Amino acid sequence: SSYRRAVKYGQRDAANEILRTETLSRLSAAHTDRKGKGNPGFLYVVTCPEALSELVVSKRNLDERTISIGVGDIVNLTDLGRKMRSLGFEEVDYVYEPGQFAMRGSIVDVYSYSSELPFRIDFFGDEVELIAEVDNTTGEIVREFDAIPIWPASHYVTERPKVGRALKTISEELEGRVAELKAADKLLEAQRLAQRTAYDLEMLETMGFCNGIENYSRVISQRPVGSAPMTLLDFFPEDFV
Repeated sequence: SSYRRAVKYGQRDAANEILRTETLSRLSAAHTDRKGKGNPGFLYVVTCPEALSELVVSKRNLDERTISIGVGDIVNLTDLGRKMRSLGFEEVDYVYEPGQFAMRGSIVDVYSYSSELPFRIDFFGDEVELIAEVDNTTGEIVREFDAIPIWPASHYVTERPKVGRALKTISEELEGRVAELKAADKLLEAQRLAQRTAYDLEMLETMGFCNGIENYSRVISQRPVGSAPMTLLDFFPEDFV
């Protein structure tokens, strides 16, 4: 659904990113529902073996970056806007595609990857008075919620302190690897590695993510060398089969 919207609006490069983010978010939510609400929590997933082994962000990191908001909560609007931007959302006047949010007075609209339609959060002062799913064309309320989670606009969005530590570690490992290649008289390979990694480091420092960021997942997640990477299977509950 979100994948189709991305293609519709010409975001073909972003479509796979949107699909991955939506999938991880829904799996994480289903796991939470099973534990927290006491329902059977039936979860059906149709995929291919290759997708199950795809490298993804850790479930802990995704959960840490998720905003939970409910009716009656006291939320500072300025802090909420800052948090939304840190999660990779783009602030616009009116939301019309995934990954956007808009703030107009006491109303905040969020187009998350967890819903076909945008969420509208209506405040009375700093108190959340209404949370609803709205038609982004007519503005009519489709249904109301007691609470919702808002997942990052990208599942690779990482907190600034973690990025800072990762940059230092990646730079140190790069120096060692470049030295190895030069010692083996592989000068072209050393130059290519240094240039590509330097570009990735610049993107990580300025944007918080880069293309192929999954290649740095071990460093960003601070996993030990040789540890198994996180995959889609890690998002399933222990008793999923």
